[in-house]
Amino acid sequence: MVLQGLSDLDEHTASKYPGIGNYATCQSRAFVQGLLGMIVGGGVGAVATFAFQRYIPHFPARYNVFYVTGAAVLSGYIVTAQASRKCQRSLVQSQHDKIAADRQNLANLEMNGSDSLNKRNAIPLDSQRNASTADKVLAETDLPNWKPTKYGDVLG
Repeated sequence: MVLQGLSDLDEHTASKYPGIGNYATCQSRAFVQGLLGMIVGGGVGAVATFAFQRYIPHFPARYNVFYVTGAAVLSGYIVTAQASRKCQRSLVQSQHDKIAADRQNLANLEMNGSDSLNKRNAIPLDSQRNASTADKVLAETDLPNWKPTKYGDVLG
C-alpha cells in the first residue's frame, strides 16, 4: 500500500497501526528539518571556505563547490536521520503501548470468565481457512497483471 496522504488512510489500517497519523506528521517535519539543515550546512560550508581562503592563501579555490556541497549533504543527512529516528521510536512506542493495552484487556477478560470468553469470541479454525486470500482473489478476477505479495496483498 502506498500512502499518498493521510486522507487516504482507511479506518482498518488506522486501527491496526495506532499512531500512524502522528508518525506521518513527524516524518514530514523531519524531512523539512533535513532540508533546512542542508541549506544551513551549505551556508556554513560556504562561509568556512571563504574564511579558509582569506586566512590561508594557499587553500585551493577550485574545490569550493565540493566542500560546500559535502557540508550541505552531510548536515542535511545528520539532521534528517536524527529526526527520523525520533519518529520511529515514537511509532514503536505507540505500537508497544497498544500491545500492552491489548494484553491487559485480554487478561481482564480472562479473569472475568474464561469459559464464556472462549465460547463467544473464539474463531473456529475452519473459518480462518476459508478466509479470502490474494490467490483466491486472483483466481476469481482472471486479471493477468495482478500479482500477490508475500503479505497477502494484491498489486495491480
